[in-house]
Amino acid sequence: MRYSLGFARTECACEACSVSCRFVPGFLVPDDLANLRDPSMSLFDWAREHLLASPGAIVVRQGEVFRIRTLVPARQSDGLACHWLADGKCAVHADAPFGCAFVDSHMDEREGRYRSSAALLAVIRAWEYEARDPGCEKGLYARVWTDLQSVRRFAPGPEASRRAMMDSIGSLYPITQPRPAKGD
Repeated sequence: MRYSLGFARTECACEACSVSCRFVPGFLVPDDLANLRDPSMSLFDWAREHLLASPGAIVVRQGEVFRIRTLVPARQSDGLACHWLADGKCAVHADAPFGCAFVDSHMDEREGRYRSSAALLAVIRAWEYEARDPGCEKGLYARVWTDLQSVRRFAPGPEASRRAMMDSIGSLYPITQPRPAKGD
């Protein structure tokens, strides 16, 4: 069983769970860089091929509204679907980014938000490490995002992707439904 940030990975790959893959691929946390990366390539070359710099989630902390800049999977030609999604299946399912592997459409909203908040906090910490000690290992996530920005590898903001999801399926979030029985 895979764990990240104290959470057990969800294992569902049903059609409802893949809705987000078509519109709002899950964001990476710092540990995902090591899990996903091809060790035969430099991290920055690999990231330029497989990731995008997202403006990230809009959050409020102590009354201040700001974005948490995140790394997300590259997109297919439609500009929305995850580039690792092929024939409805994830090519990196075993090592999928935190936002995919640890949050699914069967979770209640409270649990999903709790997990997402913990992941966003890990991303904030990476940005803070880089600001305090440029070049440190814990700030690598921020440096990858900055490199992608420098070569104009951008993802749409999650709000734009969710609008596209709303236009297509009539919901901003995949509808929570019971988990399918094993083998379904």
